[in-house]
Amino acid sequence: MQESEGKGIMEAKGDNNRIKRRRQESERNLGLEGKFMKNGVVSPEDLEALRARQKELASKAIISNGFKEPIKRVAAVDLAFLPKSENAVVAVLVFSIKEKDFETIETVHVQGELRFPYIPGFLAFREGPLILDGLRRLSEDFDVLLCNAHGIAHPLGCGCSTYVGVEIGKPTIGVAKGILCGSYIEPTKVGDWTPIIYNDRIVGAAILTKPGCRPIFVSPGHLVSVESSARIVLNLVRDHRFPEPLWKAHEMATKAVKQALKDR
Repeated sequence: MQESEGKGIMEAKGDNNRIKRRRQESERNLGLEGKFMKNGVVSPEDLEALRARQKELASKAIISNGFKEPIKRVAAVDLAFLPKSENAVVAVLVFSIKEKDFETIETVHVQGELRFPYIPGFLAFREGPLILDGLRRLSEDFDVLLCNAHGIAHPLGCGCSTYVGVEIGKPTIGVAKGILCGSYIEPTKVGDWTPIIYNDRIVGAAILTKPGCRPIFVSPGHLVSVESSARIVLNLVRDHRFPEPLWKAHEMATKAVKQALKDR
């Protein structure tokens, strides 16, 4: 093994150990072992505690670029849900980017229980822990992570992409099908984007990626600017409305759910 290769492996392992430690700390902080659920219900007092936690994480989000260019590796994560259950599969893929081509260098999928109920605005606490579980299983490092979720384009500035990005300390971008808060002017030309404005602040971008389709809604999660988020996502769009890495993560998660249902 060459010295540079050994150093790279050690750095990747160090990053993933840090992700594991931060996930464990996050679960302790948020009480995701059931503290906030009593007979499947979260009390108003506990929701206030979680809102406070979201505000804390939002205050830690850095909305400027914390990565080197050119970006050489992109990771993407998505979830698919098993019907009639509180289980889901998270798929994480790491891609090497060479000009216009992608090479998949690692894939991970994990099935797990969602231990927090579906409450709009609190999806980070429902989906975030399983996403972190998938990320900590990676052996390969990445420069930027794409999440099928919102980043700072969230009423409290902390969608699931921000939650994940702050927890792992890595550049993270949220990509969503719909808008959660704010307003925007509809982009009319493929490749154009318009700012999403919320509370007099630009929190994301509405990007038209395909003709005849609705825009996708992109917002920084952590360690990336709004402008760079839009540029990176546009550079990763190929044949689908969503950027190709996220499309492949969605495809992998969906296939894993179908296989899990066959194996029952």
